[in-house]
Amino acid sequence: MLDKATMQIIKVQLFFVPLIFAFALLVVAGSVSAQVGQDPTREAPLPKNIQEDIREGFSGMIEEDFSVSGKTCFDYYTFPSVQTNIGSKKDTYVPTETVFFEGELKNENPYPIIDGHVLVRIARKNQNYTSEGHHIVDEFIPLTGITIPKEGTENVSFAWSVPAGLPSGQYVASFFFSVGKKFNLAGLPFTNEVVGSSITFEVAGRTLTAFLLDRGGTAVNGQSYKHIGNWPKFPEGSEVVITQPISNLSNAPITARVEYKLFFWDSLHEDDELADKEETVTVPAKNSTILEYKIPKLEEPVAMLRIKVNTETEQALIYIRVLSDGSRIRLNFPGLSSFPLRAAETSMLFTCYHGTGGGFTQGGVSVTVSDSRGKIIGRTDYQGEISGEMHLLATPLVLNEDYDYAKISARVTDKNGRVVDRYEAEYNCKDIDPSTCKTPSSGEIDAGDGRGGIVVVLFIVALAVILIVLRMIIKQRK
Repeated sequence: MLDKATMQIIKVQLFFVPLIFAFALLVVAGSVSAQVGQDPTREAPLPKNIQEDIREGFSGMIEEDFSVSGKTCFDYYTFPSVQTNIGSKKDTYVPTETVFFEGELKNENPYPIIDGHVLVRIARKNQNYTSEGHHIVDEFIPLTGITIPKEGTENVSFAWSVPAGLPSGQYVASFFFSVGKKFNLAGLPFTNEVVGSSITFEVAGRTLTAFLLDRGGTAVNGQSYKHIGNWPKFPEGSEVVITQPISNLSNAPITARVEYKLFFWDSLHEDDELADKEETVTVPAKNSTILEYKIPKLEEPVAMLRIKVNTETEQALIYIRVLSDGSRIRLNFPGLSSFPLRAAETSMLFTCYHGTGGGFTQGGVSVTVSDSRGKIIGRTDYQGEISGEMHLLATPLVLNEDYDYAKISARVTDKNGRVVDRYEAEYNCKDIDPSTCKTPSSGEIDAGDGRGGIVVVLFIVALAVILIVLRMIIKQRK
């Protein structure tokens, strides 16, 4: 049996154990980290010419000659805002040789860029470029998951092998930069003329072009298609027939495998693919064949067809983009106005969004930011009428602690509640700029101001108290 004095000590020590755990729980509960803004920020319409540019896929340049109250989307999203300063080591190459590209990406934004992607498009120069664009022979994404600190740079390098059968001539390598393969910050890959940057190089030799996708002969519903200029527009639900001549310039028949892929908006993201088909065609020597793709009902406000043709020695690609007067809501760059998130600083959680097509549509937009445990620390929503103008949805984050990790999630729903666009991305200061990190374990434990560490220490103290009590009991029994 234990004496009364020992029992009293044990009771006192055991009394403090639940208190310690209770305090630990209060510390965790005290980490409620943000007070979400009550009202979303939706701003006045942009000028009509800018609205038209955005609806048709151009960003436009915002001038300070119109009056709005508060902020607009373009206070947070700027196009272009990433410089693609990329070059090649040589000016002349031969088939099968490797072209080494290197340079830097420069972020001109006051916030870091995450989830970046570089698209490269290789094209043979076309003397009719101003009306037709160049002859595309290849395109690829050599770099993904790029992070660039705010107003910082990132060195990049990658390679491309010159195909064995590539015809000799002058070539252009064009570079584009997007976030999430959705939001363009350098160049517009659904156009032939708006690029982030480009360089020229020569492929030497005597190899001649065996076939050509005749860009001057492209037609949509029997009307000549402009590869540079306004895209054709049709009533929603219309049948659209796209025809593309393929010309055999050689003295022998050629057999080509043709791949058609139809996308919403552009061809960057695989989730935007709407339909596809393949066929094999034979083109007689010194002759042409008409390729045809039919859209039975054009239901999307923007659709882009990619035709890719491959023979034994060559490849060619061409894009045709068409519009309808239907409507669909689309995200345009969600993000944080600053990162890492600090309690002493106000950061904005924002997303730009707009309708595609003409008129108005009903729908909803939401954007959230959460910590590494999945707890939402900021949110803002809008439900109602949405036009083709660019809108801003934003809220300030009033934080009680610091965060070196954050995850943003944005989504758009149509009038029936169906999700029609979404985007998620993770910010981690260890990946962006470790020198800005406040806690070494960020991304795994939201230590922020040290609460994660305090909970661990308190747990160890409580465990030590229990062990001491048990040791005293055992000692007394002896």
